[in-house]
Amino acid sequence: MSGFSLVLFDAGGTLLRPRPSVGERYALLAARFGASLQQALVDADLSAHFAGRADDLTPSGLETSEAVELACWRAFTDRLYGRMQGIRATRQEWFDAAWADFARADAWALYPDVLPALEGLRSAGVRAGVLSNWDSRLDLVLRELGLSPYLARIEVSSRAGVRKPDPRIFLRALEALGVSAGEAAHVGDSWTDDVRGARAAGVLPIFLVRDGAGRVGGESDVAIVSSLLEVVALARGAAPSASSRGKRDREKA
Repeated sequence: MSGFSLVLFDAGGTLLRPRPSVGERYALLAARFGASLQQALVDADLSAHFAGRADDLTPSGLETSEAVELACWRAFTDRLYGRMQGIRATRQEWFDAAWADFARADAWALYPDVLPALEGLRSAGVRAGVLSNWDSRLDLVLRELGLSPYLARIEVSSRAGVRKPDPRIFLRALEALGVSAGEAAHVGDSWTDDVRGARAAGVLPIFLVRDGAGRVGGESDVAIVSSLLEVVALARGAAPSASSRGKRDREKA
């Protein structure tokens, strides 16, 4: 597990989470325009919308661009707009406000282990980067959250042209940083996107399971961690902790 010189991190669910929830933020935004939205309906719509986004928007399901991501979010906000009565905004005004809201740092919170882990990697001489299915707003969010000084690269799918688990997004980041796949690890909370995507690119996958949430896909040789501080230990050559191994065995049972 040791020997890597670069760690790439997923963003949402790995480094940061919405603050408050997506449903709550949209409900608050609707209230600014004199309308109401039920948080639970927003969250349900979000899951349904993005579950079907691949088939609706791109031929392969993994190809993307900034325009595709913009269209995807516009379709979602239009869906919400149609649920509201008496909203004092046009569809465009509603979309612009929602798009800008989630580009704000105060819409997101870092997990408490993020900065200590990045500091630990820096002290160990290991570079860090972000590789995420996201649009260009992530650059601003990470900068305002204070992460930019720790990151050698921010690779987002809208610029790469493909989404995880397509290995090409991983290979693009590695080429830009001059690092071979065998020298890199990728940490994320999605078994399909992060573990299988990294493995397809020849990158060491590390699966993050926070608070017992998450699901593994069956491979027994993947390191599973519950904290990013364990990633620092792996970078320094330590074996996965007994708790991580036990968690993996229990989840596979």
